[in-house]
Amino acid sequence: MVYAFKDALKDQLRIYGLSSFHPQKFTRVLRREFLGRRCEVCQVVRDNDPGSDTLCPACLEKLKIRRRGFCPGCARIYALEETGPYYCLDCRTRPFPWSGLGFFGPYQDRLRELILCFKFNADLGLGRVLGSMLVQAVNYHGGLKADMVIPVPMHESKLRKRGFNQSLELARIFSVKTGLKLQPLAMAKKKATAPQSTLNRKERMKELRGAYAACPDRVKGRSILLVDDIFTTGSTLEECTRTLLGAGASRVHVLFLARGVM
Repeated sequence: MVYAFKDALKDQLRIYGLSSFHPQKFTRVLRREFLGRRCEVCQVVRDNDPGSDTLCPACLEKLKIRRRGFCPGCARIYALEETGPYYCLDCRTRPFPWSGLGFFGPYQDRLRELILCFKFNADLGLGRVLGSMLVQAVNYHGGLKADMVIPVPMHESKLRKRGFNQSLELARIFSVKTGLKLQPLAMAKKKATAPQSTLNRKERMKELRGAYAACPDRVKGRSILLVDDIFTTGSTLEECTRTLLGAGASRVHVLFLARGVM
């Protein structure tokens, strides 16, 4: 009787495109069958939409990777998107210490809304969409080969308050999707700092000096992909990069979702 039940279950699973029982996949199938296939961003029902498995056409249109009109050194967004990538004056005169950079788009409109919901409303379900954007970014920008991925760490006091580190969650999803080894303990933030949004670049660099520590045993001689959610002035990523290089990393690439628009 048990075998007959298993055979019957397998037959039913095949109807819904499943070869075996997997709780998460089965839950998604039930949601699709009873609630309709929905966009993971705006939740609109998309039963008649043959496009992407996760996003509706409207959200896909608003969430396109930035391909032109930016600085390849710091991702500064230029007014004319039609212009090809070129280095800004700041990067030509005082380049950042990282070896390569990748990002998805400017911190505005729908991308900004998603990051805010993910970060401050703890809507961790959006991590799947945002993680896919990081994969798109690293594939498009290329040249970001690394031995491991390290998230920008969060101080324990802030972690207790927020409950999660958004950079770690993004890095975790990115690691699963790409197979790149995640090393969340390779770097830590040992000093609490003031909210960066209230400071200018000079103040941020002063505040962040000595705030991070990296483990030489984990990073020495290794190529690092450093992951964060938003790049505003670059102070956090710069300090983290210098910390990793100081601990012996051979090179550091940075990857983030959005570049703040000045």
